Amino acid sequence: IKVVNDKRFDNFIIYVILFGTFKLVIQSFIREDGSDNVKSIFFIFDLIDLAFNVIFIFECALKVLANGFVMDK
Repeated sequence: IKVVNDKRFDNFIIYVILFGTFKLVIQSFIREDGSDNVKSIFFIFDLIDLAFNVIFIFECALKVLANGFVMDK
């Protein structure tokens, strides 16, 4: 699997990490007061977290398949 060794793949993962960090910073400043707007914002944040988890699990699976479980081909 050549995509694992591609610089664009690494850059994409780094951008996802940075976006996740930015999301956490924004989320930490929003107070959960029970209003509908805040509930919908937190629902969107939960969806973003789910997307990040799927991306990172996919990255992990690709790297394990490409490099082996203990960096062995």
